[in-house]
Amino acid sequence: VVLYDPNYRGSISLTQIYTQGSGPELVSIPVAPVVTGPIDKDKFIDIDVSEQRLYAYERGRIAKTFLVSTGTYKYPTPYVTSTVIKKIPKMDYRWSYGPNHPDNYFLPDAKYNLRFLAHYYIHNAYWHNNFGHRMSHGCINVGLKDSEWIYNWAEMGTAVETHQ
Repeated sequence: VVLYDPNYRGSISLTQIYTQGSGPELVSIPVAPVVTGPIDKDKFIDIDVSEQRLYAYERGRIAKTFLVSTGTYKYPTPYVTSTVIKKIPKMDYRWSYGPNHPDNYFLPDAKYNLRFLAHYYIHNAYWHNNFGHRMSHGCINVGLKDSEWIYNWAEMGTAVETHQ
């Protein structure tokens, strides 16, 4: 009897077993990550603000996870269920709270931008390397290699959820 998941993308492990009254038999054992995410979505981006961690799931299995920096308590990341609505390879981030306000910013040429809400993105943050701590004005800040990976992995319409 062969039972398998037709969407299985893991690997196999070969081993020999001995059964009572017979010689060794070669057996293949599928090796796959444990299913911990939603199985109704091909791809899913889960951002846990309390952990400051992004989980990228494929058919319920973790494809990759890494530290991020979400919004500060003053400028929090909203908790939403959304999708990737736009992919922008490079963009400038600029916001003004008024003349000479200390929280104004201009951050040019940020790479790998995934928009999931009107003014909220998952994107590279070249201006800091303090991932795992709240640092942003609401966006999801990601290191360069991880932001490139998630940008190339995610497709338009990929589910995104941010939560505590």
